[in-house]
Amino acid sequence: MTNTLLLSPFDKSIFWHGGESIIILGILGVLLGLLVGWLAWRKCREQANSIERSNEELRRIHKQLQIKKDELNTVISEL
Repeated sequence: MTNTLLLSPFDKSIFWHGGESIIILGILGVLLGLLVGWLAWRKCREQANSIERSNEELRRIHKQLQIKKDELNTVISEL
């Protein structure tokens, strides 16, 4: 005699938890993705702020050098 699982039409308890399992796994996947994204952003946010500060400083220096260049061009043209 072989061991077979016989299911009657009224015994659907095996299939009732399939949808719930998919929903729970989906929620866990979304939460895990949010956690990983938050950790990555937290680490990179300070680097991004540092780069922005460096860019502002470089723009300020560029503007000063542009003004000096214009002054020197006027001196050259007068000579």
